[in-house]
Amino acid sequence: MEKNCEAAQKAEEHKVLADAKEQGKEAIAAVKAQIAQDHTALAEARKVEKLRVAAEWQVEKARVAAEKKAKQAEQRVCVQYHPPDIY
Repeated sequence: MEKNCEAAQKAEEHKVLADAKEQGKEAIAAVKAQIAQDHTALAEARKVEKLRVAAEWQVEKARVAAEKKAKQAEQRVCVQYHPPDIY
């Protein structure tokens, strides 16, 4: 899906650049600048999304660790105050 989107975007950029060539050097420079800005914004968005996913993963990992620790502490308390009857 993402590759199709990238291919369509690249084709659109090529078309816009071809149209700009007919208008002159200034138009080409403006289109190239816009394309570069779009690429930079897309790269930044991907980086932010990757960081967000990593942060969510770390939060989940910390939550699971805290639950495990709490469960272990609860088991120690139960054993300490309610020792099993040994016959």
